Amino acid sequence: MNELLPIIAQLADAKTHVERAEWLLSCPIAILRKFDGTIRNRLMHAGCDGAFHYLDALGVALSATRNPDTGMLFGHADEILFLAGQRLLAWSAHRDVHDACDDCYAVASDASPTDL
Repeated sequence: MNELLPIIAQLADAKTHVERAEWLLSCPIAILRKFDGTIRNRLMHAGCDGAFHYLDALGVALSATRNPDTGMLFGHADEILFLAGQRLLAWSAHRDVHDACDDCYAVASDASPTDL
């Protein structure tokens, strides 16, 4: 069975980096985690390398220690995801306008996910 899940097919069918970014930001986290390799493959083939920072930041945020009394994430997981999402949107909008621009990668890569 080589057919993609319909939700991942939406990513594969996206025409712009902004569409891919919006898909990543709205996709259920369970799908992002379970199909990480497939999603990264689709992004790589689309030249959407700025999205990898978002996926890495998501992994960092969701791997944080949680409060044993509430189950909520400690630290700044929400800030990490917010900033990573904003960087993803900025990178994708810039890249859609300036396809293959040498400076485009700097928009999303000026800090690692753990620096956010």
